Amino acid sequence: MKPDYQMIEYTGDDEYGDIISIDLGESYSRVGVFRNKTFQIITDGQGRSAIPNYVEFPSHGSPLVGFEAKERALSNPQKTIYDSRRLIGRNFNDPEIQEAIKELRYDVVDVNGSPVIKIGTESDYIGYTPENITSFILKKLKDMAEVQLKTTIKHATINVPSDFDEYQIQATKDAAEASELNVIRIFPVAKSIAHAYKLERNLCDENGRRANCTYILYDIREGESELTILESDYGVVDVIETVRDRQLRWSDFEAPVGVAQVQLKLPSKQRSERVFGIVEELLIEADIKKDDINGIVVTGDPSHISKVQGVLEAYFPGRKVFTPSGFEHDEAIVFGGALEMTEDLCSGCGPPISVNPLGLGIETRSGGFLRVMRRTTVLPARRTLSVSTSADNQEGVIIRVLEGEREVAGKNRLLGTLQVSGIPRAPKGVPEIEVVFEIDAYEVLKATAGLKGAMEVAKIIVSVVSDRYTYEVIDDIIREGKDKYHEDLQQLMEGSENVLNGVD
Repeated sequence: MKPDYQMIEYTGDDEYGDIISIDLGESYSRVGVFRNKTFQIITDGQGRSAIPNYVEFPSHGSPLVGFEAKERALSNPQKTIYDSRRLIGRNFNDPEIQEAIKELRYDVVDVNGSPVIKIGTESDYIGYTPENITSFILKKLKDMAEVQLKTTIKHATINVPSDFDEYQIQATKDAAEASELNVIRIFPVAKSIAHAYKLERNLCDENGRRANCTYILYDIREGESELTILESDYGVVDVIETVRDRQLRWSDFEAPVGVAQVQLKLPSKQRSERVFGIVEELLIEADIKKDDINGIVVTGDPSHISKVQGVLEAYFPGRKVFTPSGFEHDEAIVFGGALEMTEDLCSGCGPPISVNPLGLGIETRSGGFLRVMRRTTVLPARRTLSVSTSADNQEGVIIRVLEGEREVAGKNRLLGTLQVSGIPRAPKGVPEIEVVFEIDAYEVLKATAGLKGAMEVAKIIVSVVSDRYTYEVIDDIIREGKDKYHEDLQQLMEGSENVLNGVD
């Protein structure tokens, strides 16, 4: 059962009060709000909206947050914390944590398998979790909003990287709670950007009729870049794949001292090739062809947008390029999150923060696992896949629905089967069978399969709530999938990834 959404025009004067939208970036964060149908970006006392994610612990007094803390980073490096988002919600032995530790100027230690930031001497120190540090940053943003809006702020939506998993989302929620903020929703960055640019309402064919569209989103940030393939289908937006790159950031597009501005219309050839390489990696990961991309969105520092956009326009010639309306390029995430909250505020909603913890998919003819819905897909979500027959005159197919992270289907958990019968006799590959996976806000999966356009479909309904597994079990399943990836590929026979075994 889907939640009973009540669409309203939110004006900021109901039981919630003003609900702020927070863009929790890696290096900087922003906060904004829709009030009386008008979007406001929140600024500090000096009119600055991008607040550095720095927390400094002086010898005496309360921690400093933001610009004050960043200014003391050189004089007090081991007590000035930054990039805490890289650590949040991760296990200490996570390779990304270990890589971060090599680069950070402060001490991070292992406490019961979790990363803890050490402030003080070897024998006399205080430990802070990444959630603690994030809570200081969120409290700073909350305080700024209260000053500008002249009201008490209790509720927020938070925008996080599109590939954040259940642990990272929960850790972010815990940090917000510590800062006295109730999280109404957590949105993936890509979905907020899509909402800001109204991609879910865009028609992408030449005749203005087709609503099933595919976009590439490039968010170039202060500390890293995030690239996402996103699909929009009649108002439903779904993140297909995301890659993040720490080697390409705002600083890569800064003007060298003494170089004429005319030389900076595009990045250097080396950086252009770097962008091409990341885009190609993303297309491969998403199993999307270059020609399938219908539009381009680039967000980030307005002074750098044209350089990255020019590279993408060269790679995807003729594609529509979306421009902001009612907000600046670097405000897209905050704006989109705030807008989505005003339109999506509901009565009797399901859980506000939910992702599916493991991949969901079907078994292919070769015995492989074809993911229909990837791990960490933010819920609710809907995905559609077309398959066909593997033999001439085949009158039925059995589709095995599975959950897991192994590439070999048989090594994942079987959730159920979908049997489609009554297929008209035709050459193999001709009948079009539509498979639909839909998970609602209550984490209930409805999987259906049937001939495209037919009224009758095979259906299974399964609860896939994340708390069926402990965090440790999910970690083990994900780790095994990575460790056995190449072994699984060697085991699989070559075969089509979209043709299924027939019914005997």
